[in-house]
Amino acid sequence: LSQLSKLRRSPSLWNGNQAQKLSENVLSSLARTLQDLSTAFRRSQSDYLNKLKSRDDRIKGYLSMGLQLDEGPVGTMDEFGDNEYQLWEAQRQRRGLLLEENTNMVTQREQEINEIVRSIHELNEIFRDVAQLVVDQGTIVDRIDYNVEHTQIRVEAGLKQLTEARKHQSKDRKMWVIFVLAVLVVVFGLLLIVTKLT
Repeated sequence: LSQLSKLRRSPSLWNGNQAQKLSENVLSSLARTLQDLSTAFRRSQSDYLNKLKSRDDRIKGYLSMGLQLDEGPVGTMDEFGDNEYQLWEAQRQRRGLLLEENTNMVTQREQEINEIVRSIHELNEIFRDVAQLVVDQGTIVDRIDYNVEHTQIRVEAGLKQLTEARKHQSKDRKMWVIFVLAVLVVVFGLLLIVTKLT
């Protein structure tokens, strides 16, 4: 882009091949950057889905562990109290783990959303650069078109001037010949008069 702005500031440096090559290089670079960003976004999205699946599997494991505690054997009152306490403790631990996991997940989602927002901003900048390149290319084409038209007008004016100069030159030549002939006639006339008098 710095090369493009340098060339845009000094139109005398513009060469049709240079401008076209520069614009092709910039566009291919932007396309590569866009492709890399898209690939990174898809990779992040796939990782995120895998983490969600892993989280769901862990939650199902915790829930099945709680169900196994519920299905424990029924015994005496003390055993029932112990079973109830174990069940309550397991549920408390499960809730703590779920809360911690949810907190981690929310933090992770927030980071991923920030990453997506950053990627969208970068993509927006790329599209702005591409739009600016399109405008610049239009300006270059307009400038080339103007220069071609201006050159055509100058060539036509030069052709007219050459035609007029040729006409003037041929008229001047005729006048010069007439003048020389008139001088010769006068000189010969004077010579005749002088020779007859002597």
